[in-house]
Amino acid sequence: MKTLKSQLKTLMVLIVLTLFTNAYAQNSDISKGIFVRVYNLEGKKICKGKLISVSDTLLILKLNSKFNNLKPIEIGYIKTKRSGGHNVLKGSIIGGASMAILGA
Repeated sequence: MKTLKSQLKTLMVLIVLTLFTNAYAQNSDISKGIFVRVYNLEGKKICKGKLISVSDTLLILKLNSKFNNLKPIEIGYIKTKRSGGHNVLKGSIIGGASMAILGA
């Protein structure tokens, strides 16, 4: 019974550390300024640049020294610099590694 309690405590500590690490990792991408392309509803590219800020009312991109402010109503979809397969692969590696650590 004592070993079960100590294993449960260890598992809870690992889960909490993993959750905080993931929360921090999500914020670091925006501070790096990931490159995105913004398209309107008809599929025409309206803007591209590094992501500076995201809010409910405005998306701010920077290309060279020019800032572009976009309203969400103008945006059809957003593509990152990488292809969709790269993003899926990256997510599955991160998820698989964290599940392997928790499983061990």
